Amino acid sequence: MKFLFFCLSFLMVSTSALAKQNNNLFSCTAKTGEKIRLYISNDHFVISINNDIIKSRNTAEEIKDSFKPISEYNDEYLEFNASDKYVSVGNFNQGDDSDDNPNNKLNISYLNDNKPSENYICTDDYENNISTLLLN
Repeated sequence: MKFLFFCLSFLMVSTSALAKQNNNLFSCTAKTGEKIRLYISNDHFVISINNDIIKSRNTAEEIKDSFKPISEYNDEYLEFNASDKYVSVGNFNQGDDSDDNPNNKLNISYLNDNKPSENYICTDDYENNISTLLLN
């Protein structure tokens, strides 16, 4: 019985971890070491930078409805407002469709303060699934 309980517990934890992993629209390790993730939670886009969370002001559905690429290259890039910040994340090199593009990054601009923008440039360790928003 204990073995069955252990197996069931392991299955639940594994399924939860897999669901969290598959929920990533964008993830990378910044050159400065931060772990960055973009995902959807409670119908909002969420950026996590290590343990810091930035949540989109509008719902994910509202942002997805306005997500229409201008060209064939910019479906790997997303922008949204988040309370007092403006977030840009993804592949900033709109003219290069190569898979080894080094221009995946996160920019955070402050709307109300005179704080400088925060820029995180990704290492080669990145995953960009932002284009899947067009499929949903």
